[in-house]
Formats: sequence, C-alpha cells, structure tokens
Amino acid sequence: MSRWGHGISRSAVLATQASIAPPLAEASHAVHAAAVAILSARSATQAEFPLLTEREVARRLAVSLDTVRRLRSRGSGPRAVRVGARAVRYRPQDVDAWLRSRSGA
Repeated sequence: MSRWGHGISRSAVLATQASIAPPLAEASHAVHAAAVAILSARSATQAEFPLLTEREVARRLAVSLDTVRRLRSRGSGPRAVRVGARAVRYRPQDVDAWLRSRSGA
C-alpha cells in the first residue's frame, strides 16, 4: 500500500485533481457571477426602497439601541418592518413621521 492510503498512487491523485480543477473553476466563476448579479440587484432595490437598521434609527434619533428596541416592544416607537425571522428594519418616512408626531410639528 502506498503512503497516500488505500493503494492509490500520488500520480493518480494528482491526475484526478487535474481533471476536476477545470470544471470546478468554471463552476466557481459561474457562482461568483450569479452572486454579483444578486448583490447588484439587492443594492438597486435598497437604493429604491431604503430601510434603516435598528442601529441607524438609534443614531438618527440620538438614543440608545436598547431604547429603540424598548419603544418597538411597547408599540410606542416608529413603525417597524420585520424582514426575517429576527431582522427588523424601519422605513425612513415612518421614522420621520413618528419624530414629527412626537415634536408636535
């Protein structure tokens, strides 16, 4: 038995790797191209319909992240949008409207 295990020679391993490498490289390029297309589409969508994270809302309102979360849980903060199992986002216009309603303007 060779040191490469199970009676497989080093040259057989290298030949197999060489035959697999081109298709893998092509597949890798295809996956990369698809990922770039998805990210580009996502960026365009985000530009058209921007949503703010909890952290961005906290910065915008000059309050802590905990305050934003507490306001949301009590139902007294800006209207939130659930975009996943745990992800929450805010529409900028909802945050602005909530702020105007609080300031009496």
